Amino acid sequence: MRKRRLVLEALEKRLVLSGVGQSDAGWQSVIVSLKDDVADADTVASALVNFQGGNLGHVYQHVFQGFSAYLPDAAIDALSQNPLVESIEVDQVVQACGWPSGTPYVVPTGVDRIDAELSTTQDYSDVNVAILDTGIDPDHPDLNVNDVGVRFYTRGRSIKSDGNFADDAGHGSHVAGIVGAIDNTYGVTGVAPGATVWPVKVLDSRGYGSVETIAAGIDWVVAQGGAIDVINMSLGLTGESSVLHTAVQGAVDAGIVVVVAAGNDGLDVYGEDGELGGGDDFIPAAYPEVITVSAMVDTDGIPGGLGADTLDGLADDSFAAFSNYGSAEGAIDLMCPGVDIWSCWYDGSYVELSGTSMAAPHATGLVARYIAENPDDAGDVAAIRSGILANSVAQDSPLGLINGGDPDLWAEPIGWAADLPADGDYPPLLKLTAPDAGATMSGTADDPVVVEAVIFNDQDDISDGSVTGVKFYAALWTPGGVGVQDVLIEGNVSNVGNTWAVEWDTSEFADGLYRLTATATEDSAQSGVSTPIFVTVTTGTVSDSTMHVASIAGIPVPANRGRWQARVTVTVEDGVDAALAGAIVTGAWTGGTTGTVSGVTGSDGTVTFLSKKVLTAEPITFTVTDLVLADYEYVPGENVSVTIDPPEAALARLSAAQTADLDALYQYLTETSEVGNRSSAAKNANGQVALVDLIMAEGM
Repeated sequence: MRKRRLVLEALEKRLVLSGVGQSDAGWQSVIVSLKDDVADADTVASALVNFQGGNLGHVYQHVFQGFSAYLPDAAIDALSQNPLVESIEVDQVVQACGWPSGTPYVVPTGVDRIDAELSTTQDYSDVNVAILDTGIDPDHPDLNVNDVGVRFYTRGRSIKSDGNFADDAGHGSHVAGIVGAIDNTYGVTGVAPGATVWPVKVLDSRGYGSVETIAAGIDWVVAQGGAIDVINMSLGLTGESSVLHTAVQGAVDAGIVVVVAAGNDGLDVYGEDGELGGGDDFIPAAYPEVITVSAMVDTDGIPGGLGADTLDGLADDSFAAFSNYGSAEGAIDLMCPGVDIWSCWYDGSYVELSGTSMAAPHATGLVARYIAENPDDAGDVAAIRSGILANSVAQDSPLGLINGGDPDLWAEPIGWAADLPADGDYPPLLKLTAPDAGATMSGTADDPVVVEAVIFNDQDDISDGSVTGVKFYAALWTPGGVGVQDVLIEGNVSNVGNTWAVEWDTSEFADGLYRLTATATEDSAQSGVSTPIFVTVTTGTVSDSTMHVASIAGIPVPANRGRWQARVTVTVEDGVDAALAGAIVTGAWTGGTTGTVSGVTGSDGTVTFLSKKVLTAEPITFTVTDLVLADYEYVPGENVSVTIDPPEAALARLSAAQTADLDALYQYLTETSEVGNRSSAAKNANGQVALVDLIMAEGM
């Protein structure tokens, strides 16, 4: 009997791309394209780069066969003659569209849209959320991941479990980030910042699982004895399953709130017959015990329908056309943002995804917030559910779906984080529309920078003058966001209709990165605050008082008697990407070996670490834990960790299909043995030939 598959509910992925063209004396970052008939780009790339003494970057195996690397000029010249190489291109800087340049972190539009960014003082770490998904990146710097987790999977005809819950697909980390990404001044922030997320890996790297694994995951959550408060399941299937329904009921009976995605088929969750049951429902979304969440479009983080359409032509503040809906009251409980949502990814980075998979964790975050703010209700599913729904906003309210599109007969409300006014008199809501986020600017008294905001709701009040003014503030963003002070931008504030503006003479402000905000005043009281944007002020002097890990790369080094060790090179640069000498780099080895090491960067900003010699076939990971240098502030970024596979891992991947690649590589290396480390050409040549002999013997 074939097992039914549950599929994660995500539509698309847009990766955050960042490439930096490095160029020191005699070294360059390059992208190497291999011949189309190369069978294994990973093996060839590792061998080529290791032999040349460079640092391997990314291996491309889908859009084309190739790799990126940081190599000496001599190696680049030699590679251009390699029979396996098609072309070599110097790397260039690439900036992702939609990710503001220079922004230390962003408030995702979904978090902003439901006003979750307005409360930053509450501690949500005591709320525990189980993410039943593809796992969670345990080392993501923006996630508070519980170290106890589980993986359920099938092998052959049986289900197995272990503690290997690391995310190998990204979807689970993305969901976890929407729920509770830490508000730590970089990356993104979640609906309930810092909530503790528990990895329950029930879907594989393709996003597939089974009723068997899902039920096992729910059972494991309940077995934690009340430690977990809420479950998020951004998954589902069309059909019926008493096993899955029973498992969900058991979790709710145990006092655990279950939040699920409505599905992405654009259909009624109750199926064609519009009734619960009958085998055509989308489950678990159709179950009455869960909080089911549909998706809406939001492109600017605020209500009002003023944002641009998505690339797919979906209107701002409208019902997401792909989202399932409910034809009867209670079929869908809430609607939340689910289109083009920024959140965490499994490799420590961030991506943009769309789907009811993204809408559901917004509601899960609302549940986590409610429990933290109402601890007496913890474990009372009915009370929590009632509280969440009571603080939602109607679709036809000023905060609702201005551009409509909901196809069902039941207009589910929109989830909301901030307290709503009992009388329905919503405060002015603002958006900064100028300058552009991420802009670099220089203003003077004669040629000032225009800072502009739009108030878009409560139009009747605006026309009769109830909004008495808007103030604009700039705050110099210090390293880590510590000690940030808002400074009023002085000047004549004017308005035309609902647009307000001030002229900013930036020459009166120090150079640096600034956070801009605007506040609206109504009846002599501040009643509205905009989401911040970040811009850079410069008059020719750029701050370089921060430092970061510019790159980190590692390779396996074979040793005697079958042992091996990992060699890692760390490059440290300041805020303007200049190499920093004398920085104390501290890091930790984990995996195949453990321990803590420290070293000092040289004149080129690099320091190299060599692990202990080991016999294990387990990969070795090196993580930078701290940088110390007088007068510099360490700003952790994405390049803080690298994992090195043992030499045997590459050998194990070889097959007969790669014979031609290895023959050509062998011939090339033996004929060009003088290339690479020219100061010790003979020793380098011997090492190259010996290692290729090993690859040929063991891999073939």
